[in-house]
Amino acid sequence: MKKIVTFYFILFICVTISSTIGIDAFAYAPAYEIKTENYSPLSDIIEWRYKTINGKLYKRQYNCTKDRWIGNWQLIP
Repeated sequence: MKKIVTFYFILFICVTISSTIGIDAFAYAPAYEIKTENYSPLSDIIEWRYKTINGKLYKRQYNCTKDRWIGNWQLIP
């Protein structure tokens, strides 16, 4: 009886060790690639543009997405 218990114990240990040795880990890689150049931003890109007239600095907003000016030139104090 003791030989059978010892045999099963050794068999259990061998199966446990052999099942954990061959495990390979791989990082998940999606099957497709997301291309961001086809997407446009959800909001417009707006920048401040500056110019000097008669030594005074003015600013005006420019919508880069639609290529047009927003508002009028404002004097910067």
